[in-house]
Amino acid sequence: MNHAAESIIRKSLFERGEPMKYLTMTLARFLAVLLLAVPLHGAWAAEAGRIAVVEGKADIVRAGTAPAVAAKVGDAVNEKDVLRTKRRSRLEVKMTDGSLLKLSELTQIEISKYAPGGDQPDGLISATRGQVRAIVTETFAKRKESFRVKTPTALVGVQGTDFALLMFTNLTQIMVYQGVVSAKNVLAEVAGQVILTAGQMTKVYANQAPETPQDIGAADGGNGFKDPTLLPTTPTPLEGGVPGLTPPKK
Repeated sequence: MNHAAESIIRKSLFERGEPMKYLTMTLARFLAVLLLAVPLHGAWAAEAGRIAVVEGKADIVRAGTAPAVAAKVGDAVNEKDVLRTKRRSRLEVKMTDGSLLKLSELTQIEISKYAPGGDQPDGLISATRGQVRAIVTETFAKRKESFRVKTPTALVGVQGTDFALLMFTNLTQIMVYQGVVSAKNVLAEVAGQVILTAGQMTKVYANQAPETPQDIGAADGGNGFKDPTLLPTTPTPLEGGVPGLTPPKK
């Protein structure tokens, strides 16, 4: 509305003895401008958890929108936030239901959805790179595969369990410490799904069905039983996977 038009409306309202209508209109315009000025990302987002541990450097990209902010213990983590760890760094997030997400160095995830309440809990974590361990509470046991982790090659479904994901180029390695986990290729057109129980692991390559589950100790010399999110005592290379573990070859 330009100034000339506003002046005409104001004059008309006051001449008719209706100053309150003009005041209401002005207030409504002010509130509309104020709402537009408030950054909406994070303003209405549901809180999914809080940062519990930070070692080294890590940051949060609120709702996936730059700029990133340094992650600090106690910071809220909301749906759609992206978490990133730098070299020689790690991060832990305590979720609102008590579940725990542990990120090793050079790891990136997005909290795509996190709604643990009610009879239909629903959680989706999108992991892009690095190593992640998820200790999921029984909250998600109410519905089959209600907690899911999506990687560039795999879709992992759990209810209440403890498992780890190691993401390499064109490959996701899945290790189960407790509970039961299902794994399939992230592409719906790639058929095949495997069920893993405690002490088992599998690999999901790009465009391929998951490999037959193997015993972690037999397949990995026992290295798989170590927490992959713990920082190594020696530097790790820029490319590769878990400290002390050679990236698996097909």
